[in-house]
Amino acid sequence: MNSLPKSIRPRSPFAPTVAPGRGPERFRVPGPICWTRDPYLERNIAFVAEAWELARARDVETAITSQTGDEFLALIRSLVGGLLMAADLMEELNAGGASALGVGVTGLPGTLVGAGTGYALSLRFLEGLEAGFLLSELAPYLEVVDRAFARGIAEAWESAGSSFRIHAAALIMADAVGIFFSLLLQGLIAFLAKEMGGRARGRLRVALAEQKETKLLRASVGLETWILIQYDRLIERFRADALFQGQGSSQVANASTSGVIAPRIQPNPLLPDISNDFRFEETVRDGKTYKIGSGRLGVPGRVRTHRNQNAQRGVSEGSGDDAGHLIGNRFGAPGGPENLSLQNWVANRYGTYKGLEDAWAEALKTGSEIEVTVTDITRPNEDRPFMREVRWTEIEADGKRLAQNLTFANMHTPKSRKAQDIAPTNPSGEMGKVIEVDFTKND
Repeated sequence: MNSLPKSIRPRSPFAPTVAPGRGPERFRVPGPICWTRDPYLERNIAFVAEAWELARARDVETAITSQTGDEFLALIRSLVGGLLMAADLMEELNAGGASALGVGVTGLPGTLVGAGTGYALSLRFLEGLEAGFLLSELAPYLEVVDRAFARGIAEAWESAGSSFRIHAAALIMADAVGIFFSLLLQGLIAFLAKEMGGRARGRLRVALAEQKETKLLRASVGLETWILIQYDRLIERFRADALFQGQGSSQVANASTSGVIAPRIQPNPLLPDISNDFRFEETVRDGKTYKIGSGRLGVPGRVRTHRNQNAQRGVSEGSGDDAGHLIGNRFGAPGGPENLSLQNWVANRYGTYKGLEDAWAEALKTGSEIEVTVTDITRPNEDRPFMREVRWTEIEADGKRLAQNLTFANMHTPKSRKAQDIAPTNPSGEMGKVIEVDFTKND
């Protein structure tokens, strides 16, 4: 059966395709798509090749980074030096004569991971690393990679030489590679967590040695060291991201007996990334620090998200507060510390500011556009904002503009007071009194 989608199979009503080895020699044109009499074949193959060269040269590393965070890219750089992306021709001798464009990723000599019959993504990984476990973990999801890569081929094939469309095709192809590496990392973590079950970190080296003995995982010294260093953080992220589909985080300890664990696919990596469209700055005026974030909000579910749990922990750890986003993650804003401040955890999760974000989300989904400026203000000699000013303009579908603003107090909770050793605002016995707070004072 022809593995290429019908929409991108090269065809001509006047020149039917022929299988390799048949037909006049002058009609046999080798290439990554197929052998055919189609007079436009050579030209269209050139467009596909050009798109792949763009993806390989400019976009693949960015795609991998955006899908995995820093962990796997660091692993690739330290253990699989000189990552080389290359296009391979994967011939299929079926009636349609189609062959798929494969993506080959060559690192150190070792195992070849083959995936799919259509767009065979292969990886030469670490020397001695047996990858059968990865195939068993990832097999259900490789179709997603196939579809993504097919979109890139289709866009390039139909580009008619348009540089804009060829570049768009390159981005799609690169994102497909990013999905593959994301799944690869998640499959590795899922496998390790499942095989090790509830073993403590202190026994991890023994567990790795056992896997070597069973020949399921022949890890290099570098990979073993990396896992030992990163284990706590990776497993915590593993729990937080609910990578165990259909299981609660309480099942992680018994993962080795819980059946097949499939890696969670990241939020759609083919969605546009608008994080660089937002602007952040810090200024000091009259002793106060103003942390400002601004930009046009993306429609939730239609833009890529960038939650960074490491950055959030770095901001809030031990404070009793949340590391709240100035501009919400769901709107496509970046997840780094530039977009984070200490925030009352109740207000962050359930309060009126979250209610405002929900209202924005609904307006965006109905066709409005929203431009926001969010400012967190911190008093002198303090490191926690005491208030947040929000100004936004809603631009309705008919062009009408509505400017609004709100101010939110960032009050302490008992939890944050205890963690930060902050005395109560009211002396004991006065807790029922109404307090007037002047947010403009300096001390």
